Amino acid sequence: MHNQKNAFIEFFYRFSRSFAGVFGFVILATLIVLSLIIPLTTKDPLIIDVENRNETFFTNGHILGTDALGRDLWG
Repeated sequence: MHNQKNAFIEFFYRFSRSFAGVFGFVILATLIVLSLIIPLTTKDPLIIDVENRNETFFTNGHILGTDALGRDLWG
């Protein structure tokens, strides 16, 4: 058990000293955080709203606008 703990500590030490390791961890952490936050900021992309067709960026709460049927492009 003690030997496994030392192996983990050595792995963590080497991983934290490696630029590629830290960069990969930052990318992975960013993707995880975004996957948790983005569903909270979007509207249902399948709802058709013809009154809000072809809206531009940041219009009526649509971050990327809407398509020809009024569907949210960000969702």
